[in-house]
Amino acid sequence: MVTIKLDKERTLKLGMRGIIALQEKTGIDAFKGIDIANMSSKEKTALIWACLLHDDHDLDFDYLADLLDLSNIASTIQKVAECIMESVPSREGNDPLVETPQDG
Repeated sequence: MVTIKLDKERTLKLGMRGIIALQEKTGIDAFKGIDIANMSSKEKTALIWACLLHDDHDLDFDYLADLLDLSNIASTIQKVAECIMESVPSREGNDPLVETPQDG
């Protein structure tokens, strides 16, 4: 599992609770793929929130949004990408179902 430090150390995992919450909040079906690079700010926040719900079932979306800003969003999204890569089976070896943002 991947951990991040926000208000406290938290563990990221995209479980079914998070997958359902992400779809309800954004309409994104994780089973069809997650294209982080093309997500809006709200969708990225929702993805982070969805990955934290297994750790804190009562985590409020707006509370999480208050914890995120320009100083930590990029590193947090990178950790979320790592979390998803660990969770999703790959096709043909290293070809993950998740499209991750590129540096630069």
